[in-house]
Amino acid sequence: MDSTAGLLHLLQTDGRRLHRLLTRLTLRADAADDLLQELFLRLRSSAGFRNATDPAAFAVRTAVNLAFDWRRKRRRRREVGEVPDQATRLDPLAKLVEREELDQVLIALTELPESVRLCLVLRHLEQLDANEVAQLLGRTAHQVRALCAKGVARLRRRLGEEIPNG
Repeated sequence: MDSTAGLLHLLQTDGRRLHRLLTRLTLRADAADDLLQELFLRLRSSAGFRNATDPAAFAVRTAVNLAFDWRRKRRRRREVGEVPDQATRLDPLAKLVEREELDQVLIALTELPESVRLCLVLRHLEQLDANEVAQLLGRTAHQVRALCAKGVARLRRRLGEEIPNG
C-alpha cells in the first residue's frame, strides 16, 4: 500500500477519533481542524509513519505532540500580551469549552514527560484501557498503570501548588 492509500485508510478508519482527540486537547474545534490537516501533512512526509508497525498508534502519538506544541505556542503568545482572536472572544461555545480548570490541567500536562503525557491522554481522555494503551505505546499494561499513577500524582502536586490558600 502506497503512502497516499495508507493515509486515506487512516483518515477513513481513525480520522474522527483523531479529530476528537485534538479537540479535547486544544479545547477548540477550529484548532483541531487545522491540526488534523497538519497531522496528515506531517504523516505524508514521515519515514517513521511509512515504517511504523502500527500506523494508527504513530498517528495518535504525533497528534498528541502536535496538540501540546500548539498549546505551548498559544500560551507563549498570551504571556507576551497577544489579544485572543475575535471568534474565540465571541463564540459562547468556545467560552464554555475553555473552562479554566481544564485549561490548567492541560497546561500542567504539557510539563510532563512525553511518555507520561501520552499514557494519561490515552487512558483518561481517550478512555482506553491499560492493555490498549500498552499496545499502542509498546509497553506492558503494568508499565502504563505505573506511568499513569505517577502522572496523576505529579498533576495533583502541580495543581495543588496553584490553588490559593483560603
